[in-house]
Amino acid sequence: MDSRLFEAAQTGNVELLLDAIRSDPLILKRAAISSTAGDSALHIACLAGHVYFVHEFLKHGREFTLELNQDGLSPIHIAAATGNIEILQELLKVDIGLCFIRGRERRIPLHYASMKGHIDVVKELVLAGLGSIEMVTSRGETALHLAVKNNKFDVLKVLIEHIESSHNLGDVLNKKDEQGNTILHLAAVKKQHEVLDLLLKRSPGSNSGIEVNSLNEVGCTALDVLLLLPSEAGDIEIENLIRQGGGLRAMDLSRRPVNSHREVQASNSHPRTFSKLFKYDGERDTPTKVRDVLLLIATLITTTTFEATLNPPSMQEVKRDIGVTARGPKAWPPGPAEVPGNRSFSYTSYKTVRPVISFYSADLFWFFNTLGFLTSLHMINILTQGFPLRLELRVSMIALGISYMTSLLNRIHVLLDIFVLTLIIGLPFIIVIVIRVCRHVSKKRPVEEV
Repeated sequence: MDSRLFEAAQTGNVELLLDAIRSDPLILKRAAISSTAGDSALHIACLAGHVYFVHEFLKHGREFTLELNQDGLSPIHIAAATGNIEILQELLKVDIGLCFIRGRERRIPLHYASMKGHIDVVKELVLAGLGSIEMVTSRGETALHLAVKNNKFDVLKVLIEHIESSHNLGDVLNKKDEQGNTILHLAAVKKQHEVLDLLLKRSPGSNSGIEVNSLNEVGCTALDVLLLLPSEAGDIEIENLIRQGGGLRAMDLSRRPVNSHREVQASNSHPRTFSKLFKYDGERDTPTKVRDVLLLIATLITTTTFEATLNPPSMQEVKRDIGVTARGPKAWPPGPAEVPGNRSFSYTSYKTVRPVISFYSADLFWFFNTLGFLTSLHMINILTQGFPLRLELRVSMIALGISYMTSLLNRIHVLLDIFVLTLIIGLPFIIVIVIRVCRHVSKKRPVEEV
């Protein structure tokens, strides 16, 4: 490009532009057919925001409006991306069809304006060509997809308002990108409560036609996508919002009519009992909820069983009459009275002993307390897989287990025998083996048809 055109476009100097054209009337023609890739004077002026320069330049070089630079952008793409409504209007005066020009990745100006959140530009482009809302990029994205992906809620709201009266509103809202995701899927991924509320709580007369249970390429609904993500604050509200809008998991879609029929029969024949009301329901209770409840229960069991080693229940001790009678002058201990005639002394000895039943009760107590403690630690280890600081958590659990065993040995040192010692050493391994065997056996059992 001629240096005079470059300087004029960069500074917005219209006089310099006109002088260059007067001195060389073909200067713009040569620039237009130049094989050098790069920005034209119009690209530079649009990027710099020189409205008057663009106005004058378009009088002499309208063909530059269709030219793409090395980044695949035309002048109107640049105006839309920078949010310069005045330059955009100047370009649309030349050709209103410029709102449909495709650039890199087949993006039109509306796509860039939606990504950047320029509401005024979005309104102008939609008014110039309402059909641009339906146009997709090379990735299958509409302007609505890009607005949701870039967290531009106001832009999404404007786009929906402009097409609300159109008969194909549902078709636009339910368009899928190359991964099969609708804007509802993307809103669930981004956990955008306001977007989901806008899409799912529209007035009955709006006839939005949104497909709440549309499946993407991997067979997931919007609810599936939400439940697969790590749990965060506010997820319960978003999940309830989707469910209230009719959202289901993909696994429940095929059996929904059967379940509905059974639910009607059950409700007509038998009232719901408390046991059925609070029992686990695969359709209602998510894996995240179940994990949180199990983790809480395991933690409570661990705390309770560990506390038992610090403050164990008291074992009653009794006095037993062993009824020993001694005779003769050297009897020990000396008797309380001497029987005349044979100089015999009689006495009764009392010895503090543990009854047999208390001994076995203690063994049973420590056995089941240790079983509960180690099982709860095993549950915590499983439920926290994939958590951050996993190594530190395991070290803490091992330290807690060693502390428990040390306290247990201190408590039962009087009763220590081979059984108790074997229990302490082998119980962790026994628990793991028994659990795995039980799971293996349960998997082999045929699943009963409901």
